[in-house]
Amino acid sequence: MTLDLDFSNVSVYSSEDVPGIVLLRMNEQSIDTTLTIVERTLSVFGEETPIGKLWIVDKKKVRVREL
Repeated sequence: MTLDLDFSNVSVYSSEDVPGIVLLRMNEQSIDTTLTIVERTLSVFGEETPIGKLWIVDKKKVRVREL
């Protein structure tokens, strides 16, 4: 789980290099915003695994791409 946008480049990372990436995209890094986005992320963990995938999570949605 990271705030580093460099991890969003799927051509650099493969599922062999990393188990999965969860990228948190926030305009503001306040505690409230961070908790909201982490809660959104955790709610989706019950439905889908991040293993072998890049998740990009913001306040409105969760996008999932294969690594």
